[in-house]
Amino acid sequence: MDEKRTDLSVKEKIEILNRYESLLKMSERDAAAQLKISQPLLCKILKNREDLLRRAKENNTNCKRNICSKDEKAPKLWFTNIQERGSPISGPLMRQKAEDLAAKMGQKAFVASDGWFHRWRKRENVVFKQTHGEQKSADVAAADQWIEKEWAKPHCIISPKRCVQCRQKWTVL
Repeated sequence: MDEKRTDLSVKEKIEILNRYESLLKMSERDAAAQLKISQPLLCKILKNREDLLRRAKENNTNCKRNICSKDEKAPKLWFTNIQERGSPISGPLMRQKAEDLAAKMGQKAFVASDGWFHRWRKRENVVFKQTHGEQKSADVAAADQWIEKEWAKPHCIISPKRCVQCRQKWTVL
């Protein structure tokens, strides 16, 4: 169990597929032993044979997973557009949108799992910050107008003459 797990690229999987087809007819276990890979990996490669061949035809052999850098630009672009508008975005909403965008791009089998979402956030340096209180719903213009009109008024219960003196002291300080 000291071996480090490595993911194979599509090109490497196609090589394994070609070597498997050149072998004599035998069990998957024996074929995996001759190819020096695990039997579950060989089974997975054989199961996804059509997808691997399709990706090889499209010259999309450098990425290791179904969704590649060109496909991941769409969720990032959508995320930045929504963020610039000031709309709040949650993790589940982002995952759903990523699945929708992948479906529009022809990636029907794509699932935005928790793992994918975590890796995507790490790759794209995306941080979800929670807005506290009524920060988004505050009317800044009305607050500035109130400060100019109401705050400048003297708020003293005492006589207006003493209030003017009080105001002068504050301006001197």
